[in-house]
Amino acid sequence: MCLAGCGRSDEKLAQPSERAVQRAWSPRWSPDGKRIACLVADSHGKAFVHVTDSSLSMPETLVGEWAVSPDREPQTSRISLSAPEGLVWSPDGVSLLIPGVEWFEFDDKDRLPGSGLWRLSMRGGKPQPAGVHPESYEDELYSYRSPTWSSDGSRLAWVGVDTDGQASIVTRNTRVAADAASARVEPAADSDWPCYSPVAAKLAFIRRILRGPTSSPAYQVRIAEPGMPNGRTLWTWAASGQAADPGNDRDVSRAGRYGPALQGLCWSPTGKRLALSVLENESRDAAGRIWLIDEHEGGRPTPLTTAREGDLRAPTWIDDHHIGAVRRTPSGHELVSVKISTGRVQKLIGLPSTDFDWSPDRKRIVVALQKEAGPTGHGGLQVLSTGL
Repeated sequence: MCLAGCGRSDEKLAQPSERAVQRAWSPRWSPDGKRIACLVADSHGKAFVHVTDSSLSMPETLVGEWAVSPDREPQTSRISLSAPEGLVWSPDGVSLLIPGVEWFEFDDKDRLPGSGLWRLSMRGGKPQPAGVHPESYEDELYSYRSPTWSSDGSRLAWVGVDTDGQASIVTRNTRVAADAASARVEPAADSDWPCYSPVAAKLAFIRRILRGPTSSPAYQVRIAEPGMPNGRTLWTWAASGQAADPGNDRDVSRAGRYGPALQGLCWSPTGKRLALSVLENESRDAAGRIWLIDEHEGGRPTPLTTAREGDLRAPTWIDDHHIGAVRRTPSGHELVSVKISTGRVQKLIGLPSTDFDWSPDRKRIVVALQKEAGPTGHGGLQVLSTGL
């Protein structure tokens, strides 16, 4: 579909008469663990970008009246099948990537809201384009979300979504113009959870394959690197009754009638292994188990936890010997630690919300509470000790 033009995020939105309800979301620790950034959005689609110290006592508004989305709520939970949306710090801690509205105008004058990514410097100034659509845009990925940086800051990757909800991984070299044609990693794929290795320019992501309208999807973990834009498959979790793809694709799991689903992909600190949660199926109540993939041993995955440890999602490497995760309980959720050598699960703390972030040293988390926040996010965030 060809676009006649693309609006920018500074376009004014209509102001409804009722009072806007504000809520803090997407809290993120800075790489040095000294600051916390978050978005405080109101019910009219306007957002404010705030940064505060780690004690939440010195909030500062960096951007106000920033248009995020006029027609939908962001997905910020870490336990969802799709990667959480929101802002992200640059590896050097001097800037933030934030989402913002882009307006698309078609030849028939119809208009569609999408979203792009802007870079906000901690030194001040207006947000600058970091991953936006060119003025003449002929693809259909109108919304950009869930960005991630390479460890050296030279590359960006994010998820591009079309109007049907199909998602593809998009990458950009940060040394070229922000509105230059960005590259899809796989043109026809439904992919999510991009994450760069901490020690190389390897991009891992999850790919969903639906072979027919009535079939169950298969899921793959794939790797893309510079010089290998289309990526390679580490492993395939095939749906029940389906054969895995030929070549590098191997069928390792036939869990349940409707087949498995994957979420929470992340690299180990050394960049040698990946952790993820493998769910029984795509339903909201499906139970998840933590699996590990050793890329240097042919990509063969091994289960770290079993069903008796409960529904475990959103793995995060605490160190090379422990993984943190979110476990569902009858009354909500809790944060746990899993010992890699034994698979033993230990409760850390109760979790007020699944919109949260680990501090770099894993000793604290910051949580976005599901209640109304003050103008600077006060009352909408909470910092908790993990006990590690």
